[in-house]
Amino acid sequence: MNENNFVFIEESPSVPPRTFSGAECVFAWLSLLLGYTFCRAFPASDNPLSAFVFVLLLYGATFIILAIKGFRFTITPILTAVSSILVASSLVIGSNEFLNFFAYTYSLAAYTYFVYTSTGNSVNKIFSNYMPIDFIKALFVLPFISFNKIFKALFLGKKSSKIALKVIAGFAIAIIPTIIVFSLLSYDSSFMKLWDTLFTFNSSLIFSYVISAIFSIPIGMYLFGLFISSSDKKGSEILTVKQCENTAEKLKRVPILTTLSATAPILLIYVLFFISQIEYYISGFTSTLPNELSYAEYAREGFFQLCVVAVINLLIIIFVSLVMRRSGNERPLALKLITIIYSVCTLFLISTAVAKMLMYIEIYGLTQKRIYAFWFMIVLTVVFILISINQFIPKIKTVALSLAVAAALFTVLSVANVDNIIAKVNVDRYINGDLAKIDTKALLDLGDNAVPELVRLYDHVKEKSKTEKINSEDFSVLSSLKYELQDLKSQTVNDDLSSFTISHYRVKKAIENWEK
Repeated sequence: MNENNFVFIEESPSVPPRTFSGAECVFAWLSLLLGYTFCRAFPASDNPLSAFVFVLLLYGATFIILAIKGFRFTITPILTAVSSILVASSLVIGSNEFLNFFAYTYSLAAYTYFVYTSTGNSVNKIFSNYMPIDFIKALFVLPFISFNKIFKALFLGKKSSKIALKVIAGFAIAIIPTIIVFSLLSYDSSFMKLWDTLFTFNSSLIFSYVISAIFSIPIGMYLFGLFISSSDKKGSEILTVKQCENTAEKLKRVPILTTLSATAPILLIYVLFFISQIEYYISGFTSTLPNELSYAEYAREGFFQLCVVAVINLLIIIFVSLVMRRSGNERPLALKLITIIYSVCTLFLISTAVAKMLMYIEIYGLTQKRIYAFWFMIVLTVVFILISINQFIPKIKTVALSLAVAAALFTVLSVANVDNIIAKVNVDRYINGDLAKIDTKALLDLGDNAVPELVRLYDHVKEKSKTEKINSEDFSVLSSLKYELQDLKSQTVNDDLSSFTISHYRVKKAIENWEK
């Protein structure tokens, strides 16, 4: 037979199975322990100290293991970790459930980016406009690529990991039928007497421990999967720079004239609107109120207009940047003009909204929503300023800088204890006579952060009543606060360590010293 009739197939060498080091084995066990700690600290609003300790353990344990494995930390993961821990500290500083929810979520989500960048992963450069893609990969892709690797790492062997999986699967299968059988047999008093003799425990407490142990497994798998995938630099072929650039290039098909004609009518409407409303907007800077409008209506209307217009303008800028046809890498002049004009329009609206909000605060004082509105306006201002500068200096990483500034501003917002600031500023202004009325009910709604300031307000008005005749507003403050503070003093204080916060400690001391 002719040798040309034979087909020789060269077998590719088999890929050896992944082995795990002692440090990785330790981290596998730590991942399960951290998963269990997370479950015991959940929800963070009820266990703020436990949640904060969990964040410290999460970052601390990972930092140590990564250092043992020889990874060098650049400025990006270090800043990410510092920001996350600072933000998480707000859990024990204040008692603002709205901010604490986002603070805890931010700290946990940022952890994935911390691990991803600490191990030298990035789609492009670490600090680039591809940061959102890096974050998506770290949060949603890498943990699941190695989701089941934890079991091999736990026992440093294929055979032992299979045995462990079989045992865990058996116990998991047995949980539900065991509970059913126990509930059916619990009718027998002799059986229950023997059970109580052998096992004296709080059934609801044991149940919560069991549930925590069960859910700690998938959480541990997620943490270890992220760690191993990042260490092995897996997923590098997913969402690459080339793929992103090719997708972006395919979108740039809309002619410049089409883009201009699509954006021009909106710009014309903006121009006509600004001209027709010039007196309305300028009044924000002159502290004069337009006819037939209250301060509340004036400020609120301006703010919601700002939100809608800013979002629309930002979407238009992004859309035009993505679809406008261009020759080479040069940014068309039309794109620069559209971007700058839309940015200037938005910045103008922001400045007038800030002026109107300041007028509103001057009359009615601070509230949470007004603080959040200011924060949002500052973030928008920075974003649109960066977008404008980028038209003249293309090397500026607009997306990366915007994300970094937003993270920094959120860190400040979280640790500032805004509720305490609101209460202190309003009480100070009322005591100094700068605020004609003070809404004690709204301040009480701030929770623990406002109570020490309300005690100070009550003491001030009471001392004032001893030397002079107080007005109706002071009398209302005195009577309403006395009832509310007495109610707080009569309440049973929860001394559970897991729920400790600095604000709660300050409330306890303030109430204890009130009217001794």
